[in-house]
Amino acid sequence: MVCLVHQNEWRSVWVKTLAKLNKNVLINISYHGTKFHGYAVQNDYETVQSKLQDALAWIYESKIYVNASGRTDKGVHAINQYISFYIDDRISLEKLREILNRYGQNKWYIKWIKEVDRNFHARFSAKAKTYLYLIDYCANNPLFYDHAWIVNFQLDFNLIEKAIPILEGTHNFWSFSTADKDKGLRTINKINLKQEDNKVYIYITGDGFLRSMVRMIVGALYNIGIKKYDLNHLKWLLDNPKKGRAITKAPASGLYLYEVYYE
Repeated sequence: MVCLVHQNEWRSVWVKTLAKLNKNVLINISYHGTKFHGYAVQNDYETVQSKLQDALAWIYESKIYVNASGRTDKGVHAINQYISFYIDDRISLEKLREILNRYGQNKWYIKWIKEVDRNFHARFSAKAKTYLYLIDYCANNPLFYDHAWIVNFQLDFNLIEKAIPILEGTHNFWSFSTADKDKGLRTINKINLKQEDNKVYIYITGDGFLRSMVRMIVGALYNIGIKKYDLNHLKWLLDNPKKGRAITKAPASGLYLYEVYYE
């Protein structure tokens, strides 16, 4: 089912019906990014938000607006996405979870649903997020193509390890973003690198991320690993922020929203 209702129409109806909805709930949901045209509502395309709002409108006979911890682009997966919205008491939370999972048609899975404080907001209450990026060497199975960045040669991990501390901390990351405006000041708390068999797992935790920021950071680490540019160039990108200056953006297929942290 494709949502053809404009986002602003959803908001206006939601404001009118909010007084009738007495329960603020939070869901933990995972989804396959290639099954959707991103998270946010887009006319003529099925997205996570549009499908979820369609499901809730069908269940509650009222337009319900949902708020996610953050948007994911087309092809980006979620292991732990969090979405909050208001409902009434007509069905139990466990029954709601069962119905929504059936409605998802194996495109998503809702692990749990719980009531939260009325002032809780999945996006604005979040304190930090972790993204996982997966690189796979020489994957011959086409089933992996939508789940990782497939590369055909080894990266220099000693160089990548040296690059990580340069990126950690508070910097202007506009060079690592496709955002039009320079609002690039963000804090990367930690970048963890793990190798297992033919796979590389990159975990990036921060207080917030710009558009395409994680994918462009991974692209920069990749360029360091293949010796396309050196550590001084990485420092220069941070010291001289400009939209998209890092250039290389890792494919969406390898990116996962791994976890969101709340107080």
